[in-house]
Amino acid sequence: MKKVTGYMLFGIPSGILIGLITSLIFSWQAGYGIFYPGPPAFMSLFKNELEALTAALVLWSIVGMMFSISSLIFEKLEWSILKQTSLHFLCTYTGLLALNVFLNWFDYTLGNVAEFTLTFMIIYAVVWSVSMIRVKKSLDQINQRLKKEREKR
Repeated sequence: MKKVTGYMLFGIPSGILIGLITSLIFSWQAGYGIFYPGPPAFMSLFKNELEALTAALVLWSIVGMMFSISSLIFEKLEWSILKQTSLHFLCTYTGLLALNVFLNWFDYTLGNVAEFTLTFMIIYAVVWSVSMIRVKKSLDQINQRLKKEREKR
């Protein structure tokens, strides 16, 4: 339980940071010089921007916790990397899609869902690839240290 709590606490600021950066990018792209914590359909759910931002902060925290906690899947060492990745992908994709549906963050046409899915897959693949490269580098360093220790004997 302590480990899950630690992951949750790490996920909150991570989710807020990523959500804030994303909303800043979209706000700048809108070109009106106004900060939008979410798309128009989301903003219309609230009386003012402060309420929308407060709700967005909570939601970004939840998304951050979801991604952080779901990474515990990769600690199941008896599972193959394919099983870990597939389950992690399904958990995070389903959670994020459900949140999008709940908040009506985009119009639910087949094209928009396909675009969301493709975007998610591309981002997931990039993050996953970077993570695997980091793990491989770490394993290579460990193997080099072990080799040096064996040569000393």
